[in-house]
Amino acid sequence: MATQLGPVIGRIGGGIDTTPVDDSQYGTTYKTIHTITVPDGETWLIAAVGQGRTNSSLSSRYARVNIDGVYADSDGGDSWAKMGVANTVTGPATALVELRCTGSSIAYFDGTVYVGKAS
Repeated sequence: MATQLGPVIGRIGGGIDTTPVDDSQYGTTYKTIHTITVPDGETWLIAAVGQGRTNSSLSSRYARVNIDGVYADSDGGDSWAKMGVANTVTGPATALVELRCTGSSIAYFDGTVYVGKAS
């Protein structure tokens, strides 16, 4: 995925920082899995790309990754599914990448958080 996002972020203002994330969360409360501090007057593109699943075979249970109100869901159930979400955040701000499940199960996310200055 870095080869796909890197050229785009390079064109809009600079380099790209990458942080591997491998985490889990039980239940419907969000857990912060990465925090980004965006300086005053700057706009940053933040993306989380990877795969997610739950420990439940129910199709109504899926992993959700959220970046400041924009989210992506995995396919329901216990099979790994590709997922990705991106958002732009303007500072001063603290942007949170968060993980939760849609029910009483465990959500898993294994991927990378990409951060680049957009302006």
